[in-house]
Amino acid sequence: MNINKRNLHVLITLMFLIVIGYLLKKTTNIETQEKNEEIKFAPSLKEGKKDFVEYLDSTTLIYSNFKYNIAIDFPDHWLIDKGVSEHTIIRGSYADSGISLAINVIELEGFEMGDKSIWDLYEQNEQIWENEKQKLLQEATNEELYSFSSRKVHLSNVEAIEYRFSRIFRQVDLEFEMQHVVYEFFYHNCTYSVGLQVPWFLFDENPQRYNSLFYGVSLLKRSTSIEPH
Repeated sequence: MNINKRNLHVLITLMFLIVIGYLLKKTTNIETQEKNEEIKFAPSLKEGKKDFVEYLDSTTLIYSNFKYNIAIDFPDHWLIDKGVSEHTIIRGSYADSGISLAINVIELEGFEMGDKSIWDLYEQNEQIWENEKQKLLQEATNEELYSFSSRKVHLSNVEAIEYRFSRIFRQVDLEFEMQHVVYEFFYHNCTYSVGLQVPWFLFDENPQRYNSLFYGVSLLKRSTSIEPH
């Protein structure tokens, strides 16, 4: 089946990142509130300079980004592109299956996390966090979300939040349930969202196969020669 679903997948992962920016402003203390009112999104990799900051090995499908210090090993024979959002740095998909995995990064200007992680914000404002995410996602997709859940995890030794939910995908004469898994975390002054979508009937057959795709994500040592904007 030929499924045109990519734009919606990018929108969903991007909405997670936008919520992060919203919650950062909500959770700052009095001493830093005035400074953090200046928070805004920096120019994305696609909007910035075209220096050599990334590399894709066409044989192994290992992608490395030296600006945002993240790498991912895609499965063999997947299709690789840059996505349609300015914040998608790489996206892989299995042809004509509805399966895709994308990395989105937003750099926040005027804000440093310091020694805080995404767990700190999540624990302080768990209810707001959940409510805002579900609200924005439902508004963006105009669809009801099912089985929404979140938990604290690690991704490449960094504290992250894992989100799982499903929705009903409709395109022309097709209608089926789509499973989404999103890992979200902070690294330096950037927010990252690694998002997977898989038709539920495929995911249900072998959940471990698709969950293990996140094992291919790794964070690189921060470069001193290539800094974010």
